[in-house]
Amino acid sequence: MGPREVVPVERLQPELCSMVMAATADAAARVIECRHGEHGDEYEVHAIAGDRFVHMLLTVRPDDSVEETIHSEPLERVQVVATGTERATLRLPDDIVAIPLEIVAALAKPEV
Repeated sequence: MGPREVVPVERLQPELCSMVMAATADAAARVIECRHGEHGDEYEVHAIAGDRFVHMLLTVRPDDSVEETIHSEPLERVQVVATGTERATLRLPDDIVAIPLEIVAALAKPEV
């Protein structure tokens, strides 16, 4: 896969946009990163939606079918364990995920 490119939700093809919005419509923060590859494009979505952290992987195959993996956790079950200059590491109950710093900033905001 190539380098990551941040993509606004409005630039996604309609099917992908619908999938992302279904999971993150009320997101306080959402970052969509695309990596173009030989065998299709992969979109990684990180979001803070309500009281949940959402992590999605959407893979568009050469035949234009989409494979979707979604992981959603209550915010109280996630923990930032390291912060770098471009990304942070987030510990989930069953996984460790590298996330964009914009998502870390949203995690740190107090509830309204």
